[in-house]
Amino acid sequence: MYPEDTPTTFRNRIRKIVNLKEWWNFSMDYYKRQEEKNQREVLQKRRGVYALCKNDELNLGYEIVYIGMSINFLGRIRTHTNDKDFDFAICYDMPNLNQNEIVSIEVDLIKKYKPRYNKKGL
Repeated sequence: MYPEDTPTTFRNRIRKIVNLKEWWNFSMDYYKRQEEKNQREVLQKRRGVYALCKNDELNLGYEIVYIGMSINFLGRIRTHTNDKDFDFAICYDMPNLNQNEIVSIEVDLIKKYKPRYNKKGL
């Protein structure tokens, strides 16, 4: 995509090159990659509490296996991939709270859900 391109001119140029089915697949992949990139950028700039979750096939739900707080969701969750077994993460963005309030919420959630990977005694 050239800098002067808008999505419409870009689509028109691509449409001339490939057939409609190929164009559609290319477009969807492109927009999906852009959306994932935007989500990564948002997660890197946000702070708050996150929960790592494991799918629970028996109850058709999920189990919270770890609760933490961070000022960079994506970087922090990435560090957990080596030592914790989880399927997805839920991030609670808290931009208007200070760090002490976020820590207090984290501790309350750990006490409530008792995730298996959090240290005992909180």
